Amino acid sequence: MKRILLLLILLLTLAVTISAVFITQRSTPMPVPAFLEQFLNDPYDCSPLGLYKDPDGLHYYCTPVDMYVFARTGADGMHFGVIPDTFGETVFAVTPDAFGEQTVYPVAENLTDFLALVCALGDSTAVEEAPRMTREKFEAWQAECAASEWLTTDSGKQYLADREAAAAHLHEACNLPEIADPYGYIRVISDAFDPTVLHYPDEYYE
Repeated sequence: MKRILLLLILLLTLAVTISAVFITQRSTPMPVPAFLEQFLNDPYDCSPLGLYKDPDGLHYYCTPVDMYVFARTGADGMHFGVIPDTFGETVFAVTPDAFGEQTVYPVAENLTDFLALVCALGDSTAVEEAPRMTREKFEAWQAECAASEWLTTDSGKQYLADREAAAAHLHEACNLPEIADPYGYIRVISDAFDPTVLHYPDEYYE
């Protein structure tokens, strides 16, 4: 019994330690960049596209210290942000669970291109994953997702309808461009980026 109690205490301590290292709250709120205001103030729900608005959202160990987080995918801590003072309107994807790999990539030159990419690919997670996959692997993954049997169920059909409606709303509300090759667009901008210019919290270097 004593061993079980000690094990539970150890697991609880470990969980608290991990959460402290991986999730941090900005001590001073960061003002909303002007170019994000229209999107963040729009009450429309973008979650069918796997895009959850999160103004000045939580930072993780690998979130650049000067980044304004504005959205998340809703899974595994993946989030999107901008670093206005250094990179203007460029949108970055942050992947906290990419241990031992590059965790931050630029994925769009500006918000409208980012939203156009999300709409074209059907989910913000695809935008986040593209820099870390070959085209062949990415397209195979996309095809596998599209072939899911769940999409033929009533719930799946409703999801597709909601996703299409969300994309249509964003296109109209934000006057989004059409991007013919979303994967190619993302790789051009992400492959040319030098991640060593980013500044991370102390936890990142430990």
